[in-house]
Amino acid sequence: MPDDAMKDSTVDDDMPKSLSSRRLEAYSDGVFAIAATLLVLNLSVDSFHLKNPSSAQVWNALGDSLPNLISFVVSFLILGVLWGIHVRQFEFVERVDQVVLTLNTFRLLGVVLVPFTTTLTDEFSNTVPGRFLLPLNFFYVVTIGLWQWWYASSPTRDLAPHLSDRYRGLSRRNALVAGIMSAVVAVASIWIGSYAFLLFLLNNVVDVADRREAKKEPGRRTRAERRARD
Repeated sequence: MPDDAMKDSTVDDDMPKSLSSRRLEAYSDGVFAIAATLLVLNLSVDSFHLKNPSSAQVWNALGDSLPNLISFVVSFLILGVLWGIHVRQFEFVERVDQVVLTLNTFRLLGVVLVPFTTTLTDEFSNTVPGRFLLPLNFFYVVTIGLWQWWYASSPTRDLAPHLSDRYRGLSRRNALVAGIMSAVVAVASIWIGSYAFLLFLLNNVVDVADRREAKKEPGRRTRAERRARD
């Protein structure tokens, strides 16, 4: 058989060291969406146990269910924030390797547990586990996300080749602050419950400041320029 034919019929059985990030992003988006949707299952008028109620009774029942509604809103909003962080990070990550895939799997494990830990908060907020496990759940997700981003954004791995050194430093610092803040929230929740989540507002202040600082980077393309390039 000619050498050219031998070359054409040969296949490479080695798995590539890195893969496109598209499949990971699609899978992650789906898991976040499902977890956020499942949260609403904790809200049901069946728990009111009302038959032919008056307006006053309905208002009273709604008032009694207010803690459940607050837990739903808090969990939904924080999931949205975590998804937004994931989206911004993977705008830069073009390739992923086995480590990134594994870390992402463990992070999504924490995401899908959020509806369960939210239910614990609803039902047992008068106990330490009921107050503590939901913030601990978010601490786990944030910490794995921090680990994943520090790994993926490393300049030596070339998984995010267009990430500037300036933005890399700012985003890593912001991820670290989020990790520390989530630990503080988890500890504070033992005593003050869901009110501890208000501390995450401080992290949003840092995040906004970092994004404004990143925009000052020399040579940084505007959004219109990036759209025109794409």
